Amino acid sequence: MARVPLTARVRRMLEALPGSIVAAIVLPIVAKSGPVAVIAIVTAAAAMLLRRNAFLAVAAGMMAAALARYAGD
Repeated sequence: MARVPLTARVRRMLEALPGSIVAAIVLPIVAKSGPVAVIAIVTAAAAMLLRRNAFLAVAAGMMAAALARYAGD
């Protein structure tokens, strides 16, 4: 990035990039996996927002997915 001037527009693009990468990874998974993935992702996002602990968010999402699959069978 040394050759690209860091204008306000470039800075906004770089700040938005992580969110777009996450969306590009998560949305196809949700589309393929259905409601179980939606439940797991929403649970993990809520845990992350409430506790700010990535390990807890992953564990909560995995537990939600497991319980949703168990309830569906």
